[in-house]
Amino acid sequence: MGLARRPNRSRRQPPKFLDRFRRKGDKPPTAEKRSGPPRRHQNQSRKDKRCPPSVPTIYATTLRNASRHPTPTTQTFRWQPAVGNGKVGPVLRSLDAVLNHVISANTGGLPRALLVAGALRPKADATQAVIALARDLVARNEQVVLVDLARGASVVSGRLGMPRVPGFTDLAAGRASFSDVIRIDDETPLQVITAGNPAVPGDGREPDRFMRVFEALTQAYGCVVLHADIATVQALLPALKFELPAAVAVLQDGASLDSAKGALSTFKALGCPIVVYEAGGRLRRMGLFSRSAAV
Repeated sequence: MGLARRPNRSRRQPPKFLDRFRRKGDKPPTAEKRSGPPRRHQNQSRKDKRCPPSVPTIYATTLRNASRHPTPTTQTFRWQPAVGNGKVGPVLRSLDAVLNHVISANTGGLPRALLVAGALRPKADATQAVIALARDLVARNEQVVLVDLARGASVVSGRLGMPRVPGFTDLAAGRASFSDVIRIDDETPLQVITAGNPAVPGDGREPDRFMRVFEALTQAYGCVVLHADIATVQALLPALKFELPAAVAVLQDGASLDSAKGALSTFKALGCPIVVYEAGGRLRRMGLFSRSAAV
């Protein structure tokens, strides 16, 4: 006498005792079948070759959490920030020495983020230095993004031959998405977010908006290089304080530390080590047909 075959219970059926509660003519419930590919969620971002898929997802999660709990986030930047204890390092005339100093101070690895800004205004121009440093970092790690925070005329888009708009200000204001603002350097795999429209009005929440974008970028990229002028550093000081492992203050050729004493006090308030780079060094050729960069 063979064993009785067990019924297939892979597809659960409703209990039979429920039949007594159904009206005549009612059909028993069955599982709906849908043909075709699975649906894409309406909030699911499409993959873009330039933008890592994790960046829009992380940024959307940050915005969603901030909307659910807005009070702690906004109050954080209303408090009086603590006094930073950043120390000013030696004055270096070589970008190679600057990069080696930053990496050695970061226990031999790439920094999570690096701020490069001019230490004098209005003549301070750190665009050439920040582009050269970002390209050198790309040679060590391809996941590097250069973000321009400057609102003045000295922006990286001019030297890289990229449009300024849309850029960071448009992204932070919600007028553009990551796929709209991320561009690729013509000479290296460096990804760039230009400054954006300087006429975007501020509402006092710029540090909060910057922090949301910054958190998403630091989780998606190996290194985030920030370019700013001294006015932007002062405006974003509540958000930048104690978030940077290092900062580079760019001095014009022939300038002294005494002439940049006011700007260096702003760098000290960041609470991170400061490397001073004196621009005007010799130029190094990046390639046979490439642009030259200061060394």
